[in-house]
Amino acid sequence: MAKLLDLEVSRASIAVRLILGALLGALGFLVFYYVPANFLRLASDVLRMEIPPQAAGVLSSLVDPALPLVGLALAPAIFLCALFRGTKAYGPLTVALSLLFATYVFLWFHGGAISLALSIDPIGGGVPMEPSMSIRVEMAMLMALFLIPPILGVAKGVLLMLEKDRRR
Repeated sequence: MAKLLDLEVSRASIAVRLILGALLGALGFLVFYYVPANFLRLASDVLRMEIPPQAAGVLSSLVDPALPLVGLALAPAIFLCALFRGTKAYGPLTVALSLLFATYVFLWFHGGAISLALSIDPIGGGVPMEPSMSIRVEMAMLMALFLIPPILGVAKGVLLMLEKDRRR
């Protein structure tokens, strides 16, 4: 038996936790960091064609510049939560993971409203002005629904911390 902070576990259990944490962390890295950071290239690969510059500008505006950084922070938090589940560190780690995920959701929805500026190519070549339009999609209610699980995660982490304090 080995001691993992305040929890007695077998060496096999630690090995399983490490493997599971590494797999979950790698999956989190792939989904939350790699896909947003390489969105245009992946979209181009899926469509099997070069994305036109105007469409690339619109697609790149869908991904907030800070989104991959928060996704990069999520990967080790996921690993640590899997490793330290059941220990006294699990409560604070759950709160940190939930807050990071809430930040990720907030950035994904651009604070509740996604705005796109589109320029339209003129049909006739002699137009002196380039027409453009702006689209704004309000998604605050949808964002609020996606923020419910992280809020519940924060509450779970706080309850776990309070429970560990009462046991001492």
